[in-house]
Amino acid sequence: MPQKSDHTSGCALRHLYSIEIAQLEANYCSATDWSLIFVPEKFTPEAYQFVEFRGECHLGTTLGATPSRPDFASRPTGIYHAIIEDCSIGNEVYIGHIGNKIANYSIGEGSIISHVFSLTAQQGSSCGVGTKVSVLDETGGRALRIVRHLPAALAYCMVFGKADKALMQAWDEAVDLATSEVEERGYAAIGKDNLIAQSGILEDISTEHCSTIIGVQHLAQGYVGCNVKMQGSIISEHFIVEDDTHLGNCSLQHCYVGEGCRLDGGFSAHDSLIFANSNLSNGEASAAFLGPYTVSMHRSTLLIGGAFSFFNAGSGTNQSNHQYRLGPIHHGLMERGVKCSSDSYMLWPAHVGAFSKLVGRFYRHPDTAELPFAVLTSDGGEMQIQPAVTIGHIGTWRDFEKWPLRDNRTSTLPDDRLVFRLWQPAIMYRVWQGWKQLTLAQELAQAGKTYHHLMGGCTIAQEDITPGIQLYHALLSAYIGRFLYAETSRTLSQLLEELSAIKATDQPSPILDLMGFAISEKDYLAWRTEVAKGGMPCAQIKQSLEQHALSQEAEKEWILQLLRLFLSDDLEGSLRAFIEAIPTAEQLLQKRIFSDGRKELSPARSSVGFGLLPLPEAEKVAEEDFLAVRQELIKQDFVGRLKRDFSQHIEQAEKLKERLLGQKRAFA
Repeated sequence: MPQKSDHTSGCALRHLYSIEIAQLEANYCSATDWSLIFVPEKFTPEAYQFVEFRGECHLGTTLGATPSRPDFASRPTGIYHAIIEDCSIGNEVYIGHIGNKIANYSIGEGSIISHVFSLTAQQGSSCGVGTKVSVLDETGGRALRIVRHLPAALAYCMVFGKADKALMQAWDEAVDLATSEVEERGYAAIGKDNLIAQSGILEDISTEHCSTIIGVQHLAQGYVGCNVKMQGSIISEHFIVEDDTHLGNCSLQHCYVGEGCRLDGGFSAHDSLIFANSNLSNGEASAAFLGPYTVSMHRSTLLIGGAFSFFNAGSGTNQSNHQYRLGPIHHGLMERGVKCSSDSYMLWPAHVGAFSKLVGRFYRHPDTAELPFAVLTSDGGEMQIQPAVTIGHIGTWRDFEKWPLRDNRTSTLPDDRLVFRLWQPAIMYRVWQGWKQLTLAQELAQAGKTYHHLMGGCTIAQEDITPGIQLYHALLSAYIGRFLYAETSRTLSQLLEELSAIKATDQPSPILDLMGFAISEKDYLAWRTEVAKGGMPCAQIKQSLEQHALSQEAEKEWILQLLRLFLSDDLEGSLRAFIEAIPTAEQLLQKRIFSDGRKELSPARSSVGFGLLPLPEAEKVAEEDFLAVRQELIKQDFVGRLKRDFSQHIEQAEKLKERLLGQKRAFA
């Protein structure tokens, strides 16, 4: 009896015996050609009922039952009421009640496919790999071809690097290779232990392992990762959905969805990139680059033609790229951590600095990239900016703690290698730029120019310049201080020696924040040179970028370079003064942050709407009611942890003074 090996079941297969054919036919099974049906040695004909086999089919063992699970009761494995065409079926699979057919599929071990209208694939389908996503520009000017395991940082380089022809060609070649590898397989694949049930039409869909697809309407040309849950009224075409993502009622057209995302509530997106741990519900995304931790929860919110990361969209947040004559060529960038108030509007193009807050409607294209932590306000006309303000907002500091706690990814090697912490060069580089900008404005003011200063298209009042400088400088000083007292072995002499080797005129090396991934400008250029040579597959391009991430040693060098800028020709004297002032900087930050927290939690300020019912023997009913409702927030662990953190750092800053400044002068 001739035998052949099967890639799905992992065992040798044989032809059917004549008695087995007879048993199958007695079970109302048929085949266009029984000689094209291959089975394992331990074949159980009774597990096949009302099955029509077409073309060549490979069958696995059916010796047990599916495990019982909340969304699907246990069933004996086998195939019941289905048309199977040119398929390879793994061991212990259950297939039942297929409306049309399953064609050209490899079905992994332990998978369940029940009450599905059709599951079909064309010969040579790419299953979403290589899909063109016209992000930022619906005409395709910044289009990106997507592949599996695409990090936001790599996508950022390819979307914003269109002028780099060699880099673009290298990426196209790599995507062509990835696409051909899927196409040449000749079939689509359902991985191990998947559940697909109560669903409509699935065309050219491949999945990895342990995913659940229930109740979807139509999936076409797509790739689904591991541990993905798709449940609800879902229509999705030309897409990739990565591991640990959950999709509810939503619609996706030409989209990439990264790891650990949550999409539900009728959310719709087309030509958009969505990355790790984004939470999107009710609203709409159009040609949007939604970096990690993008949050939009309101029906009235539209994200269009912009790039966002660690972003929170208030109700009614909207942008527009309609200021054009020859197509939507304008787009915008909101850097890491921006928040939009309710009913905020932005007319692209615009570039908003990190951790800023937008209030109002903006028609005049602000460019505040070098003024992070700002509050921007506008009523549609003049735009005002208060720089550095959100450094003192307690919510800003809460964000840095909550992001890692809300990581839904289970992989030990996730696609997006994110740097969550505030104390890092990618953020501090922008803070230094802001300090430099405001220092220049202050010099102009001291020269007698007392009018409002124009920065990035926004006006800044003279009275906001000095507080902004103080906050930026305090944050930079605390950052440098936390580095210095962590380096316990470094003496004052050694520090002075290192600093003396740095020119006073040297500027800090630019640090790029690629959607949460930090890389120096120098290392980025080195990486693109490697990739531009060509010949790298997608996985290697990704790995190479990760290898060029900002290292701890590079960060140390950068901090010393930053420190040198704040010192004068009297190197030791100015260094001693800088170290002396670090505790004061920590105390200023602490004062601003907790003062802001007290405002939010103050009954006197926030108790409007409280105390509507009488309370026996209570003089301040509103306050009592407020405290009863908000007591958990008042006592929350975050506030306590932040207080302890600042107290420890202030103490460490004082010890730094004792350790370094108690030594003899190292330089004459």
